[in-house]
Amino acid sequence: MQILGALRFPVVSERLPEYGELPLTCVQSAIGTVLPPDEVIVESTEISGRDVFEEVIKPGEISILPDPYRDRLIELVKSHGEHFLTGQA
Repeated sequence: MQILGALRFPVVSERLPEYGELPLTCVQSAIGTVLPPDEVIVESTEISGRDVFEEVIKPGEISILPDPYRDRLIELVKSHGEHFLTGQA
């Protein structure tokens, strides 16, 4: 679970009404997805020859993707002085 979380695929346990009390393990994505219009899906499946279509990520969410490792490094550098962030001694 920690490895998947570090790769930005959090693992959660959910219960859905159709499965009663059975917990289901789900791997999520840190970035939201959308399905394109039906016309795009139909054209894509016709071109690829496959009867499946993957969802498309929301590009706007990439810039707000949390990065705990980056944040920890910035805090560590800040604790030694702001000049470390600019690369100037």
